[in-house]
Amino acid sequence: MTTTHTQPKSYKAGKSSAVISTIIAALVIGALPSCTCQKPLPEVTLPTTKTKPAVKKSQTNISKPAAVVASPTTNTKPAVKKSQADLSKSVAVAASPKTKTKPAVDKTQADRTKLQGKWTRQANNQRWVKEIKGDKETFTIFANGEAIYGHTHTVKLRKRGPVRIYATSAGHITIGKRKGEATKPFSFIYKFNNDSLIECLGLLDKGNPPGLGTQIVTWKRPQDTSANGHNVNHVKFLSGDQTGTFRQINKDTWQKVGPSGKKRIFKETQRDAWSVYLYDEPQKAKIQLDLHRKKVGYSDSNNTTTKDLYPITKASAKLSGWLAKKVSFNKGAFVQKEGKNWVETDANNQTQFNFVERARDDWSVYLKDASRNVHIQLDLHTRKIMYNQGNDPRVPLYEITSAN
Repeated sequence: MTTTHTQPKSYKAGKSSAVISTIIAALVIGALPSCTCQKPLPEVTLPTTKTKPAVKKSQTNISKPAAVVASPTTNTKPAVKKSQADLSKSVAVAASPKTKTKPAVDKTQADRTKLQGKWTRQANNQRWVKEIKGDKETFTIFANGEAIYGHTHTVKLRKRGPVRIYATSAGHITIGKRKGEATKPFSFIYKFNNDSLIECLGLLDKGNPPGLGTQIVTWKRPQDTSANGHNVNHVKFLSGDQTGTFRQINKDTWQKVGPSGKKRIFKETQRDAWSVYLYDEPQKAKIQLDLHRKKVGYSDSNNTTTKDLYPITKASAKLSGWLAKKVSFNKGAFVQKEGKNWVETDANNQTQFNFVERARDDWSVYLKDASRNVHIQLDLHTRKIMYNQGNDPRVPLYEITSAN
């Protein structure tokens, strides 16, 4: 084994062994033979010298990759910004649907605005009234002019596509034998049709008000009594510290009642958006009921310039007993014909009875059917039609649903 391994080594190691021996000797002696060390040293040192540039080159090369590495870092920042920009775009895109849902919210807001105020409907001999202020609803049922039931709750409107949902919270009963009891929340589908509110009950849940079941009901706005020059029929004024009135008593006739009770008749000559113009033929006097300035103006043949006479304290367009020509109830109506003749009609507009007008006042029209000795009072204030025969006590007959 020894012989086998030494032959190849002895061939190549001869020269190298001599070189190594020479180097060791030089290190020990402190000097190298000129013939021996000049050639090997460059061979030993040259690789070292060449290694340095290699190191520098590698360092340079390392620097360049570092720059390359840094470059992606530099490039990474824009990439982050780009992704942020893309994220912003994504957020903006995500926000778009919210922006698109605003019209639905606006529609609900518009419905809430439409819903505000009073609504009425007639149910047999009962008049139902609900009033919405903000998100609070007050509901009342009247029978023969008396409130027999009432409750309150809050209202929330929702929209699901074309479907509008009217949802109520739990509330409490305010009128009637069950006063103080809680009411359950319920919901239904609704829609507006001009001045009508249409409700479809019983489709969404079982929490509908007792006894309603599944049905469609329609609510109407009560008669608008806000006064303007076109519809006003009653004006109160102040003379000193006392009150007087101008009241329309038929189509073109007004009556003034002063604080002392003295009456004076005027003919209506004209109307505009804010005023009614009256004329007193015997006195050649003109009156302007100016609702915009809230003044009663006066002029005559001696004073042609209109001057303020009284301040107006109140004006109304509510139908009075002086002007009523038709009074309706749920099964028919009382209708004025020629002069003082009236008829009672059924639901098919067929005449049932004939009456003669006996009197009027601020709130009522009084009729009589002499053939039956029947007396009728059309009371617009209590919204009841009163009945009596002969000297019997007067009792409610129908609930008034409308008058004009």
